[in-house]
Amino acid sequence: MENCLVVWLFFSEEEQWRIQEKKPGLQHIIHTAQIFTDTSACLEYLNTVSDEIVFFIVSSKCDEEILTATHGLTQIDSIYLFDISNEFQAELITNYWKVKGIFSEISSLIDQLKKDVRQCENNLTGSVFITSSTSSAESNKQNPNVMYTQLFQQILLRMTDNNLNEMIEYCREKYKDNPFILEEILTIEQQYTGKSSIWWYTKESFLYRMLNKALRIQDIDTIYAIRTYIRHLHEQLVQLYSKSDSCSTTTLYRGQLMTNSDFEELKQNQGGLLFFSNFLSFSENLSVAKTFANNNSNDPTKTGVIFALQANHSPTNNVAFANIHQYSCFEDEKEWLFSIGSIFHIGWRMKFNNDGIWYVKLNLTNERNLQSLGLARHISNFIKSQNLLIELGKLMWEMGEYEQTEKFYRKALETEDDWRCRSGILNRLGMIYWKKNEIEQALHFYQQALIIDRQHLPENDPSMSSIYNNLGLLYLNQGKLNEARENFQRACQLDLNSIKPRKEWLGSYYNNMASVFAAEKNHSKALFYHNKAFKIRREVLPSTHPLIALSHNNIAISFMRLNRLSEAYEHSRIAVNIASQSLPAMHEDTILYQENLDFIRQSMQSKI
Repeated sequence: MENCLVVWLFFSEEEQWRIQEKKPGLQHIIHTAQIFTDTSACLEYLNTVSDEIVFFIVSSKCDEEILTATHGLTQIDSIYLFDISNEFQAELITNYWKVKGIFSEISSLIDQLKKDVRQCENNLTGSVFITSSTSSAESNKQNPNVMYTQLFQQILLRMTDNNLNEMIEYCREKYKDNPFILEEILTIEQQYTGKSSIWWYTKESFLYRMLNKALRIQDIDTIYAIRTYIRHLHEQLVQLYSKSDSCSTTTLYRGQLMTNSDFEELKQNQGGLLFFSNFLSFSENLSVAKTFANNNSNDPTKTGVIFALQANHSPTNNVAFANIHQYSCFEDEKEWLFSIGSIFHIGWRMKFNNDGIWYVKLNLTNERNLQSLGLARHISNFIKSQNLLIELGKLMWEMGEYEQTEKFYRKALETEDDWRCRSGILNRLGMIYWKKNEIEQALHFYQQALIIDRQHLPENDPSMSSIYNNLGLLYLNQGKLNEARENFQRACQLDLNSIKPRKEWLGSYYNNMASVFAAEKNHSKALFYHNKAFKIRREVLPSTHPLIALSHNNIAISFMRLNRLSEAYEHSRIAVNIASQSLPAMHEDTILYQENLDFIRQSMQSKI
């Protein structure tokens, strides 16, 4: 649920008693505190942690071998030696730079842990995506993760419900074993209003930590559950922004420690764009920024950076931001907060000072980055719906998040009364079960959609073409090729007979008819229909649309089966390139296209 967790390895009964007594104090700082008495089990657990940052506490009877085994783990941020018997040697601190100190009292350990966790939360700035602008071609190259994150955030911010019950129940379930946080949740339930959203964010409570992690790793379930709070926080910033002096310019600073690899990427992309998916804090006070940028532990894997920004309230700015110090729990930090989805230009000059910190100039931009490009605009229009749950479901489908797609469609079905929308939802639920190869369930949803349409539409209405197409895919999976062909042809004919044929849909129908011919081993005919689909798609879709990549991949497969490997390789290469610009990296199609390209390359090499 949060970015950070504590792992504590202890050995004596006295230590165990002390730990259990003080565990609520730990859970106030970090929700998850895993306690171990067995070294092997502890090390095994540490090696399974991937999305969280670990603060590792080792008790007095631990030998140096454990420090050696854990010090190199990248998921461990800091190590604390808890020693009530003063057995640890001070030189361990100098030998292992992750060791923050030797502590004989729980209270001093918790104080240090609190500081280190705050630094860690500040460093984890959500998903940071860097777009190079070293050439015009590079600057227009799309980052699909940014695009989908922007689309997701924009839908959430258009939602209007103010009911916090879903968020409260979600948080109670996630923190059910933490009595301290359960008290905080009760306080939120009783006292929270939209006007207090900034205060709760700066309080750095569980809500702040949970929000930060969810936005950093794009945890869709959590982001959706706390969507009302996210929107309230955004709207409060928008309101403050609108009231601010449009003529004033303020110099703001943000200090943080970056991993060396992230910093090198930043250096390589000077002049490019920096995108942040989360809320982002700056300060008017340079000394505050320095406290977060100072590498006090001399961590060789991190670089101290201060971002300097000239903030002005131009109407063309792409994001809302505001001076929030009067609403903050830390008024002395003179904090400014930027809303989600901020985009900045990275300055060309980076300066290394004698204080050991790099200074990087950022500039506000009026660019929406990928939103101004054809693919994002096309997808935004394609998924548009009056029912935002349907819109979210469509977006999740485009992202390849099929479980999330089903969740949003089922939520939409619970409240949707419009028969057209209900038919569309049922049809799309059938597509999900087709993806899962649950044929009977998919068929059930398609039939339910057809029943609704036939109650309101003439038999040959083009609106039903999508259902017949999907039935064809179902039959194709079962090897019932004649039935598949009949449904694809019927879908195609319905659209062709309409006043305004939907060319994008026709491209899909021709593509699917090609799949029937491929299943019949008629690869020349399959290639003919794949080319027909490709021609239509190229006319009506942006050049980097995922369906263009699909056409190139399918043409490549047809060429490969016809033993025309050089042509297959070229189309397969293009499919991989387009997918890298239009689909998430772990999308099943992205992976499939790369596997096909590798196979074709190997086939070509084996013939040499």
